[in-house]
Amino acid sequence: MRRTPLATVARPSAAPPPKLVASQLRRMRRIVDAAVELAEQGGFDAVRLRDVAERSDVALGTLYKYFRSKEDILLLSTSAARRTSSCSRSTRA
Repeated sequence: MRRTPLATVARPSAAPPPKLVASQLRRMRRIVDAAVELAEQGGFDAVRLRDVAERSDVALGTLYKYFRSKEDILLLSTSAARRTSSCSRSTRA
């Protein structure tokens, strides 16, 4: 069996993100919305990915397909909120 040196193996972060279809984007949005709702109710520390999956009506494995942790979900939700607020500010100017 031939082994590839580690230096030649592509890093996961170097790969371009996969293209998502509309249904996948809607599913991700449901996951993020559910996580935000749960965080608003009990604080971020109380958010469990199992509860997020249940509330967003996706399997736990599907949730992990899109996000590695609840921190990843929080980062996406805050970056989306920042983009939305910056767009609304630019249209007012």
